[in-house]
Amino acid sequence: MGIQCKAGFGKYLGLQANFGHSKKVIFKEVRENIETRIAGWAKQFLSQAGKEVLVKAVAMAMLNYAMSCFKLPIGVCRDIEKVIRNYRWRGNEQQKGVHWISWDQLMKQKQYGGLGFRDIQCFNLAFMANIGWRLTQNSLSLLATVLRDKYFPGKTFKDACKGRNTSWGWKGIFEACKVTQQNLR
Repeated sequence: MGIQCKAGFGKYLGLQANFGHSKKVIFKEVRENIETRIAGWAKQFLSQAGKEVLVKAVAMAMLNYAMSCFKLPIGVCRDIEKVIRNYRWRGNEQQKGVHWISWDQLMKQKQYGGLGFRDIQCFNLAFMANIGWRLTQNSLSLLATVLRDKYFPGKTFKDACKGRNTSWGWKGIFEACKVTQQNLR
Protein backbone atom coordinates (compact mmCIF):
# COMPACT_ATOMS: atom_id res chain seq x y z
CA MET A 1 0.00 0.00 0.00
CA GLY A 2 3.00 2.32 0.26
CA ILE A 3 2.40 3.40 3.86
CA GLN A 4 5.57 4.45 5.61
CA CYS A 5 6.20 3.56 9.22
CA LYS A 6 7.85 6.19 11.41
CA ALA A 7 9.20 5.94 14.90
CA GLY A 8 7.66 8.30 17.43
CA PHE A 9 4.84 10.77 17.02
CA GLY A 10 6.51 13.14 14.58
CA LYS A 11 6.04 16.90 14.79
CA TYR A 12 3.20 19.13 15.84
CA LEU A 13 3.42 22.84 14.95
CA GLY A 14 7.17 22.55 14.40
CA LEU A 15 8.01 20.88 17.71
CA GLN A 16 8.77 17.22 18.30
CA ALA A 17 5.71 15.52 19.76
CA ASN A 18 7.73 12.59 21.07
CA PHE A 19 9.10 13.78 24.41
CA GLY A 20 11.91 11.83 25.98
CA HIS A 21 13.99 12.44 29.03
CA SER A 22 16.22 15.17 27.60
CA LYS A 23 14.63 18.54 26.85
CA LYS A 24 17.89 19.70 25.30
CA VAL A 25 17.54 17.03 22.61
CA ILE A 26 13.90 17.95 21.96
CA PHE A 27 14.67 21.66 21.55
CA LYS A 28 17.87 21.03 19.57
CA GLU A 29 15.90 21.47 16.36
CA VAL A 30 14.63 24.90 17.42
CA ARG A 31 18.21 26.00 18.08
CA GLU A 32 19.42 24.53 14.79
CA ASN A 33 16.68 26.33 12.84
CA ILE A 34 17.82 29.65 14.25
CA GLU A 35 21.48 28.81 13.57
CA THR A 36 20.65 27.92 9.96
CA ARG A 37 18.68 31.11 9.42
CA ILE A 38 21.43 33.27 10.93
CA ALA A 39 24.13 31.46 8.92
CA GLY A 40 22.24 32.44 5.76
CA TRP A 41 22.19 36.06 6.86
CA ALA A 42 25.94 36.02 7.59
CA LYS A 43 26.64 35.75 3.86
CA GLN A 44 24.96 39.10 3.29
CA PHE A 45 26.80 42.30 4.11
CA LEU A 46 24.36 44.07 6.40
CA SER A 47 24.82 47.10 8.60
CA GLN A 48 24.58 46.74 12.38
CA ALA A 49 21.08 48.23 12.19
CA GLY A 50 20.05 45.68 9.55
CA LYS A 51 21.37 42.86 11.72
CA GLU A 52 19.45 44.23 14.69
CA VAL A 53 16.18 44.29 12.76
CA LEU A 54 16.66 40.74 11.44
CA VAL A 55 17.48 39.36 14.88
CA LYS A 56 14.55 41.08 16.59
CA ALA A 57 11.95 40.49 13.88
CA VAL A 58 12.83 37.00 12.69
CA ALA A 59 15.16 35.07 15.01
CA MET A 60 13.35 36.03 18.21
CA ALA A 61 9.96 35.40 16.60
CA MET A 62 11.02 31.87 15.66
CA LEU A 63 11.16 31.05 19.36
CA ASN A 64 7.73 32.39 20.29
CA TYR A 65 5.69 29.22 19.81
CA ALA A 66 8.13 26.94 21.63
CA MET A 67 8.44 29.44 24.49
CA SER A 68 4.69 29.90 24.77
CA CYS A 69 4.23 26.18 25.42
CA PHE A 70 7.33 25.09 27.35
CA LYS A 71 10.08 26.47 29.51
CA LEU A 72 13.22 26.10 27.41
CA PRO A 73 16.30 24.65 29.12
CA ILE A 74 18.82 27.25 30.25
CA GLY A 75 21.50 25.66 28.05
CA VAL A 76 19.35 26.03 24.94
CA CYS A 77 18.66 29.70 25.77
CA ARG A 78 22.37 30.36 26.26
CA ASP A 79 23.25 28.60 22.99
CA ILE A 80 20.72 30.69 21.06
CA GLU A 81 21.95 33.92 22.65
CA LYS A 82 25.53 32.94 21.78
CA VAL A 83 24.61 32.45 18.11
CA ILE A 84 22.83 35.82 18.05
CA ARG A 85 25.74 37.59 19.81
CA ASN A 86 28.29 36.17 17.40
CA TYR A 87 26.18 37.16 14.40
CA ARG A 88 25.71 40.66 15.79
CA TRP A 89 29.43 41.37 16.10
CA ARG A 90 31.13 39.50 13.25
CA GLY A 91 31.59 41.10 9.85
CA ASN A 92 31.21 37.92 7.80
CA GLU A 93 31.89 34.18 8.08
CA GLN A 94 35.68 34.58 7.83
CA GLN A 95 36.04 37.20 10.55
CA LYS A 96 35.76 36.38 14.22
CA GLY A 97 34.49 39.80 15.23
CA VAL A 98 35.06 41.92 18.30
CA HIS A 99 32.44 42.28 21.01
CA TRP A 100 32.63 46.02 21.61
CA ILE A 101 30.08 46.07 24.41
CA SER A 102 28.64 43.44 26.75
CA TRP A 103 25.50 41.56 25.81
CA ASP A 104 23.91 42.60 29.10
CA GLN A 105 24.29 46.23 28.04
CA LEU A 106 22.71 45.50 24.62
CA MET A 107 19.74 43.80 26.32
CA LYS A 108 18.85 46.99 28.18
CA GLN A 109 15.97 49.04 26.83
CA LYS A 110 16.89 51.78 24.39
CA GLN A 111 15.90 54.50 26.83
CA TYR A 112 18.55 53.15 29.23
CA GLY A 113 21.36 52.99 26.68
CA GLY A 114 20.88 49.50 25.28
CA LEU A 115 19.46 48.18 22.02
CA GLY A 116 16.47 46.34 23.45
CA PHE A 117 17.48 42.75 22.65
CA ARG A 118 15.43 40.28 24.67
CA ASP A 119 16.76 38.09 27.43
CA ILE A 120 15.49 34.75 26.15
CA GLN A 121 15.14 33.16 29.60
CA CYS A 122 13.14 36.09 31.00
CA PHE A 123 10.98 36.28 27.90
CA ASN A 124 10.28 32.55 28.21
CA LEU A 125 9.25 33.00 31.85
CA ALA A 126 6.96 35.83 30.78
CA PHE A 127 5.20 33.51 28.32
CA MET A 128 4.78 30.88 31.04
CA ALA A 129 3.52 33.48 33.52
CA ASN A 130 0.98 34.62 30.93
CA ILE A 131 -0.48 31.12 30.88
CA GLY A 132 -0.60 31.12 34.68
CA TRP A 133 -2.33 34.49 34.66
CA ARG A 134 -4.96 33.18 32.24
CA LEU A 135 -5.49 30.18 34.54
CA THR A 136 -6.20 32.45 37.49
CA GLN A 137 -8.39 34.87 35.53
CA ASN A 138 -10.41 32.23 33.71
CA SER A 139 -10.62 29.30 36.12
CA LEU A 140 -13.45 27.68 34.14
CA SER A 141 -11.46 27.30 30.90
CA LEU A 142 -10.68 23.82 29.63
CA LEU A 143 -6.94 24.17 30.33
CA ALA A 144 -7.56 25.43 33.88
CA THR A 145 -9.99 22.61 34.57
CA VAL A 146 -7.65 19.90 33.27
CA LEU A 147 -4.61 21.26 35.13
CA ARG A 148 -6.60 21.75 38.35
CA ASP A 149 -8.00 18.21 38.27
CA LYS A 150 -4.61 16.70 37.49
CA TYR A 151 -2.14 18.74 39.57
CA PHE A 152 -3.99 20.53 42.37
CA PRO A 153 -7.43 19.04 42.96
CA GLY A 154 -9.43 20.84 45.61
CA LYS A 155 -6.95 23.73 45.81
CA THR A 156 -6.59 27.11 44.18
CA PHE A 157 -3.89 27.84 41.66
CA LYS A 158 -1.97 29.92 44.22
CA ASP A 159 -1.85 26.93 46.59
CA ALA A 160 -0.73 24.44 43.94
CA CYS A 161 2.44 22.39 44.34
CA LYS A 162 4.99 21.48 41.71
CA GLY A 163 4.64 17.77 42.45
CA ARG A 164 6.69 14.86 41.21
CA ASN A 165 6.51 13.28 37.77
CA THR A 166 4.59 16.21 36.33
CA SER A 167 4.67 17.42 32.73
CA TRP A 168 7.21 19.92 31.38
CA GLY A 169 4.37 22.29 30.63
CA TRP A 170 3.11 22.31 34.21
CA LYS A 171 6.63 22.70 35.63
CA GLY A 172 7.22 25.75 33.42
CA ILE A 173 3.90 27.35 34.35
CA PHE A 174 4.46 26.63 38.05
CA GLU A 175 7.99 28.08 38.07
CA ALA A 176 6.98 31.23 36.21
CA CYS A 177 3.98 31.84 38.46
CA LYS A 178 6.05 31.44 41.60
CA VAL A 179 8.46 34.08 40.28
CA THR A 180 5.50 36.34 39.49
CA GLN A 181 3.97 35.88 42.94
CA GLN A 182 7.30 36.71 44.62
CA ASN A 183 7.58 39.92 42.63
CA LEU A 184 3.99 40.96 43.42
CA ARG A 185 4.53 40.87 47.18
